[in-house]
Amino acid sequence: MSDALNKLRQSWDSELNQISGQEQDLLNAQSQIQANLKNEMIQETSEWVKDLDPAECYKEKLTGGHYDEMKFVCANLVDFGETPDLKMLLRCLDRKYFCQECCNYYVGPQHEQDRLKCKERCEEVINSDANVYVVTYGMKRGDVNVIASAK
Repeated sequence: MSDALNKLRQSWDSELNQISGQEQDLLNAQSQIQANLKNEMIQETSEWVKDLDPAECYKEKLTGGHYDEMKFVCANLVDFGETPDLKMLLRCLDRKYFCQECCNYYVGPQHEQDRLKCKERCEEVINSDANVYVVTYGMKRGDVNVIASAK
C-alpha cells in the first residue's frame, strides 16, 4: 500500500512539474508575442513621417523675429498628450534656431528638400528688418529709431 502511495505521489509531483513547465512556456510565449507586437508597432510608427504644412514657420507675423509670435508657434510644436521637450522649446524660442526647430517639426527627415525650402523661407521672414523697432533706453517716448525696409 505504501509503495502504491509513493508511486502515486511521484506521479502527482511529476504532473505538477509538467504543469508548471507548461505554464512557464505559455508565459514566455505570451511575452514573446507582446514583444513582437510592440516591435511591429514601433516599426510602423517610425515609417510614418510628418509632412504637415509648415506655413506657421514663415507667416508674416514672424517678421523680424517677433518674439510673441515665436512663442505662439513654439507652443504649437508640442503634440497633445506628449511631454514637452524643453531643449527643443528653448531652441525654438531662440531666433537663431527657430527656423530649424519649426521646420523639423512640420516636415520630417524623409522630405529633406521641403524642409530646406521651409528653412529658407523662414529665415527670410525671421531675419527681415520690416516692422522692427529698436528702442534706446533713456530716450523720450517719441524718440524711437525705426528700422524699416519694404518687402
